Amino acid sequence: MRSPPAHAWRPAAPGSAALAIATGSRVATRRARLRRACDRH
Repeated sequence: MRSPPAHAWRPAAPGSAALAIATGSRVATRRARLRRACDRH
């Protein structure tokens, strides 16, 4: 039973990967905003 690497790397739920990326970007933007606010003071 041979399967291409792409299938092996695919998670059970593709939506979960997209969710993780979306949440990660949101956290990154929040941290950037907090850093800018701290730099002002």
